[in-house]
Amino acid sequence: MVGVCGSDEKGRVLTGRLGFDAAVNYRDPDYRQRLKDATPDGVDVYFDNTGGAILGSALFRMNNGGRIACCGVVSQYDTDSPEPGPKGVPGLLVNKRLTMRGFLVFDFADRYDEARREMSGWLRDGSLISLTDEVRGLEAAPQAFVDLLAGGNVGTRIVRLD
Repeated sequence: MVGVCGSDEKGRVLTGRLGFDAAVNYRDPDYRQRLKDATPDGVDVYFDNTGGAILGSALFRMNNGGRIACCGVVSQYDTDSPEPGPKGVPGLLVNKRLTMRGFLVFDFADRYDEARREMSGWLRDGSLISLTDEVRGLEAAPQAFVDLLAGGNVGTRIVRLD
């Protein structure tokens, strides 16, 4: 399993704490080559919550019949000039017979209780690790949100109210 992140520190968390085989920093000037090196056999499944150029890089690494799940476009949230869509679409989707599907967690609202039970078990047995990044006080919330969009967190950003 290969993770894509925005800092070497986050890469160490992915490989050291979360069990990823490799991590690639998209801010590295040699990002595309490092992604290629980390995925010598290509990619069968890609989970995307970033969009933009990172999704574009993943598209070119996808194997025939690969699947892409899209749940966000964080690279586009804090900008007044969003990147154009990834190059090669729809050609890559057609030629590689890729399935690319968007989803929202709300699509599965009827299964929340089931998910809570299953995920709680995974947290208890250690097969799922929860990382949180806490900021204290309502006055810190605006900057915490700006930092979140800039990649300044590791794990789920929480603003704890006193």
